[in-house]
Amino acid sequence: MTEHHDQPRNPLSDALSAAEHSAAARAYEVPVELVRTRARRRRAGRTTAAAGALALVVAGVAVAVPRLADGDGGLRLAADAPAQCSVSPAQIRAGDGVVGADGGDGGWVVETRVVPGTLQPARQGRWAMAVSTTADMQAADYLGTPLGGSIATSVVLVRDGAVVAVLDGSYDMSLEEARSVAVDMQPQPFPLDVDLAGTFVSCETGEDAVLDAGTYQLVATSTIRFGLAARGSDVPGDLHDARSTSEPLQVVVPAGSSTPLAGPTTCGATDDELRDLADPQTNPAPLLLSASSVPRTAASGKNLSLQLAVTNDGPAHIDARTGYPEVVLVRDGVVVGGPGPIEAIGIDLSLDPGASTPLDAGTLLLSCTDDTTPLEPGDYEVWALSTFTPLGPDGARETDADDWSAAAGPWPLQVTGDAVVDDQMPGLLEMTCGTSADELAQWAAITQESPLAVEATAAPADGALSVTVTNSGDVPVTLLPDHLSAGLSDGEQVVGMGLTAMYDATTTTLQPGESTTFSTTYSDPEGCDGPLSTGTYDTWAALGVTVDGTPSTLVAGPVPVELATP
Repeated sequence: MTEHHDQPRNPLSDALSAAEHSAAARAYEVPVELVRTRARRRRAGRTTAAAGALALVVAGVAVAVPRLADGDGGLRLAADAPAQCSVSPAQIRAGDGVVGADGGDGGWVVETRVVPGTLQPARQGRWAMAVSTTADMQAADYLGTPLGGSIATSVVLVRDGAVVAVLDGSYDMSLEEARSVAVDMQPQPFPLDVDLAGTFVSCETGEDAVLDAGTYQLVATSTIRFGLAARGSDVPGDLHDARSTSEPLQVVVPAGSSTPLAGPTTCGATDDELRDLADPQTNPAPLLLSASSVPRTAASGKNLSLQLAVTNDGPAHIDARTGYPEVVLVRDGVVVGGPGPIEAIGIDLSLDPGASTPLDAGTLLLSCTDDTTPLEPGDYEVWALSTFTPLGPDGARETDADDWSAAAGPWPLQVTGDAVVDDQMPGLLEMTCGTSADELAQWAAITQESPLAVEATAAPADGALSVTVTNSGDVPVTLLPDHLSAGLSDGEQVVGMGLTAMYDATTTTLQPGESTTFSTTYSDPEGCDGPLSTGTYDTWAALGVTVDGTPSTLVAGPVPVELATP
């Protein structure tokens, strides 16, 4: 059984300036799922690909002696400490600002704060909080509504003038980096609220922090993209990128046991509470969690990606906020794997009775005891857990309403030994203007040597370029597509780029002999050095996809195509 879904561009993406849709920008376009995965830590060689996106290392340089943080009075940093540990609170704030397409701030003032009433501190284990960002023009009247979305959020703990811990899964994106990426998100009115939950990572050890009791300062940094939408429109124009840092919020870490609060996804917990939360008879929450795509087999140590859905099972409309679900592996009734690092973002839901919306989830198939040891091969059960915060008509959390939790599962999973295609897949290739035809031909040959057969076809009638991927091996293979690019070559190099199709984080499990098809368009291409002339071109397809946890670029072609007179 195969499943595949295209993810169309939403209004905020369509509102990007023409410069961002140049040939170079098309080749560099990055989905927000990939941008945000940079927040995920990589410990001891662990490759994080939770929720199916590529993980990029952002923290740590291997050195023999622990680093010293700048201006911290001698605090030693672990070699794999998060990047935020290396700067002072003053340096964090120095990167704030608002930048539009013309380089100016447009008179906008952007402010970020940690919402005090949402804070739940702990010496060790899970914290919870909400970060709120506003944008306004002070002393100015404007027509329309500011709309935007959060790109990245970072939260740090400061003590004695130094960053001592960083919230796992949070990422501090600079304005320079924000301006270089295309962001795919649904624009929302301000304030932009992001609910965060996770453990803090110690700057000294690079591992989960066990904090000394006492007073700390909590500092949050938010990077957003926003613009002013005309009255009656949900498409913001004159987009700006902004980065703002909150004023320090004093928090007191309580004394007492350093043992984290037990929960249904805690390592070693029984699955009793998960079963209760998944049963409508024992958990009458109005939101139900279910699965539309769960692999039956996966390789130990690799990524497990799920496609879940949340459904309004109640009689009234529900507005709520959630995050990516936690995913755990259970064996003999006990949690033994997961949950992995989770992207620290909020997802707003607006559901009529009976309506559903998809949620992506995932975890690495690692032991939960030290999060570096692959799970032993064998049979497991997969569970997912989500928590939902009710929202009022203004989009703010309802202060007099409790959160809801819902679980889904169990789904059987056979964890195999070594990855089926781990070392047999090609690596990553960025096809862009100037990429040589010889390199693409070599990459296509490497692709065909993998356990996947890949064929590209063109449809001149509508200018479509399709790639069919067939599992030519003898075991199931799980695909997580990211994007499909079309490059037009003059026989020597790529001279034009077609449309780059982006895909949502939906897994496709191919049984032996099964196929699935991905499509984009080559017609109306963007010439690398101006409009392309009429004639015949070689079209190449480059599919960015994660195969059984291994990020790869599958190349197919060339397919001769005829370009008509512009």
